[in-house]
Amino acid sequence: MSEQSYDDDILIVDDQQPMRLLLAGLLRNLKFVNIRQAASGGKALELIKARRPELIFLDLEMPDIHGLEVLETLREQPDGDKVFVVVQTGSATQQNVARARELKVDDLLAKPYSMGKLEVAIRRYRAARAD
Repeated sequence: MSEQSYDDDILIVDDQQPMRLLLAGLLRNLKFVNIRQAASGGKALELIKARRPELIFLDLEMPDIHGLEVLETLREQPDGDKVFVVVQTGSATQQNVARARELKVDDLLAKPYSMGKLEVAIRRYRAARAD
């Protein structure tokens, strides 16, 4: 990755604070500077409504609203299909993966994942933005 910084609007949605902080730190190391966080699906939907992000890292298993419901709600909104969504989950069951694909998820990272896999997801996101 280059030394320039990126001001893409990123939203990290995960009910586990250590995971949010870790991912935010990794993204800062990749020179992303505009990172918001949500600890629940409900808070994520509020933040999305207030200002639509360009990239979302979305956990599935959350106590209030399941990540797939957040994804479905996002995709139903005008231009919701233009948001690049990376599902990150420790429960990559066949059912969750199939439903995420139906909802046109852009990428999927099974927890725990490496910095290399995160960089691959970021490259896919950057390539999609360039199209």
